[in-house]
Amino acid sequence: MSLPWTKFQDFYLRLGFLKVLVAVLNKERTSAANELIIRRLLTPLFEVAASHSPKLWERVHEKYPRRADSSKTTVAESLIWHGECPSLLFAITKPTAYKILDWARNVGLVGRGNQITERGILLRYLLPQEEVGSFLAGDALAWNPFVLSMRERVFFLYHLCEIDRVTADVIRELGALEEGAILDLRDAGRVVCGRLHGVLDAVEPDVRPFELPAFRIARDLAATMAQEMEMHEYVTARGFSATKLRPRSRALISAARHGQRKQTKNTDHQTVPRLEQLCDLDFVRKQGLGFEHEDEPRRRWRWAPTSQCRLWCQITGDRAVDPSFLWSRFARTARYSLGNGKRGREIAVASEIARSAWEAYRVVRRPVGHTPLESVAIYAMVDAVASGAELEMNRVHGLMLCLKRLSVSSEYAQFAGGNRLDEMFIRLRDGFVETVGHAVEAGVLPFDVESASADRGGQPTPA
Repeated sequence: MSLPWTKFQDFYLRLGFLKVLVAVLNKERTSAANELIIRRLLTPLFEVAASHSPKLWERVHEKYPRRADSSKTTVAESLIWHGECPSLLFAITKPTAYKILDWARNVGLVGRGNQITERGILLRYLLPQEEVGSFLAGDALAWNPFVLSMRERVFFLYHLCEIDRVTADVIRELGALEEGAILDLRDAGRVVCGRLHGVLDAVEPDVRPFELPAFRIARDLAATMAQEMEMHEYVTARGFSATKLRPRSRALISAARHGQRKQTKNTDHQTVPRLEQLCDLDFVRKQGLGFEHEDEPRRRWRWAPTSQCRLWCQITGDRAVDPSFLWSRFARTARYSLGNGKRGREIAVASEIARSAWEAYRVVRRPVGHTPLESVAIYAMVDAVASGAELEMNRVHGLMLCLKRLSVSSEYAQFAGGNRLDEMFIRLRDGFVETVGHAVEAGVLPFDVESASADRGGQPTPA
């Protein structure tokens, strides 16, 4: 899409809630009523921990005796504490559990009829199935959705960068800060405001007609945020003056009329979710910020960039995190930043790519018809990065495109749709990997990974 921006809300905090939601949805893509989905979310997440899971409550109460209230503390809150999560903040309670479904719709994991989307199913396949089943059956200690595995971190990082380039640019800007920098809510708000303006300026020439309403909303929001943060350089650059801009929130209008301190509600709602999600992904931290109690920093809106954040900044440079980047450089970038600066083994041989694609296809394939190649490529990429290797998505695409054009292995690989990675659909059969290997050995398949891959960007490869 040409407008890689998502309007976040103030309750988009803990990514673990999205994991639980895709787990309770029907993977057959059938529709379900809101009430039914919400009812499935309530147990065990929002049950009182002391009565629903005494063992979990004992462990939490032993570690946080002054924080935990036996009559109010829910299983969700207890799991966040029990998992030693980097942030203890969350904004969803039992009466507002419906917000999880709203969140999933906005980020493309759930469709309009409450059917799970292709991307939602992909996330579901990354979850530990047996543990999730026990958790949904009532065993709160069987699985902690708020603790992200490496595969889940890679998936969420990719998905957030795809739907919201602002998040990727925020990581880069935070990574460029000096060692030891700590941002309060206003500091972080200025970063997010600047990056939103930068993304909108970059994509404006390519915005398609049907995206214009969303683009205008983004421009209006960016201008309001610039006014809230008193970043008038962004306001005047768009041809507006601060006096002509009309605040969009009632809080701002009220403050302007009564001469009160200017509110930052719009900026906060776009800043806090992004930084808190980056906290889940270990790109910012809260521990060790100078508070008296060990758990106190994790309850504050203050963040410090981590080494992962600086490594991301180092390897991405000034390159835009667009579809070309996501398909041709994301695996290298994710492995380098999440792997503490270590490069992974590069999967570049056609037979190895075929094996990785086949293993991914076996997991994500549709029971009937062809399967989107993009889902196969994402799963293969995520699995490779999590295991310490690098497999770019465009390499999987290059192999399939070569097989399609040369009609190689037509008995074991069938194609439908277009030729782009996000347009191609495939159906593979047992024997696919062996057939590709034989074709390479016989010289029938002149598949060269480098030439088949998309632009690598000319960026230097870190040592």
